[in-house]
Amino acid sequence: GVTSADVNRLADALSENCYYYFSPGNRYSYLGFQSAKEAVSLPLGNSRRAFKSREAAEYLIKAAKNWYSPTLITGQLLQTRDSEGFAEVAERSQEGNSPLAKACSFLAELGD
Repeated sequence: GVTSADVNRLADALSENCYYYFSPGNRYSYLGFQSAKEAVSLPLGNSRRAFKSREAAEYLIKAAKNWYSPTLITGQLLQTRDSEGFAEVAERSQEGNSPLAKACSFLAELGD
């Protein structure tokens, strides 16, 4: 089967050789989500969880610095309606496969 090391090598190769296909923002997002997934799998209070949480946050911040398309980042064109509050907009972002909403959700879940 395919290992994490194989996936990491592929992500490295794509980021180096296919900039327009796999940009630095994509690479940082990938690394951030990988770190967040590992952190979530560890028990609260574990020092490795705290380390991976910080690492995830740092990678996701770097990724966010490369996000320039509001439509892409929110997962869809989000035009709020007068009667719609923040919670409804956030819910639509999650449903729209938004990388920003996913990052926020992971970081909130970590709570570290």
